Amino acid sequence: RDDKISYQPEDSLFSKLLISVYDIEDWQLYRFKEIVGKVAEVYRENKYDHTFEAYFPAFDMPNNRDAAIVWGFREYAIFDEDSKFKEDFEKLHGEGSWQTLMDEYKSIVNESVDEIWELIPDMSGKTE
Repeated sequence: RDDKISYQPEDSLFSKLLISVYDIEDWQLYRFKEIVGKVAEVYRENKYDHTFEAYFPAFDMPNNRDAAIVWGFREYAIFDEDSKFKEDFEKLHGEGSWQTLMDEYKSIVNESVDEIWELIPDMSGKTE
């Protein structure tokens, strides 16, 4: 986990996780980390109540798994909410910055795969 470009609110023990794993163009991981850092700044600035955590493997991984972003959340209803993230992003980084970020993302990410995990206490060990 890269703490510099991750965000965790104070009460951040979540039972639901959205995990996105990314295949990044060769030699472009530094650009991906810059993108992730800008996103984390928006999370910190707005004190969102879900996590945004960036993970990078210490060693080469099979299947081009170069990075993972983990969002922790409490309820699935979060997916029904009208996201203001783009507006918050441009408020912090300037008008047009969202499109610039998306163009950068598209130029360096080959593909991503998403999974949703739910931690079930009766089937898991302690999470402390």
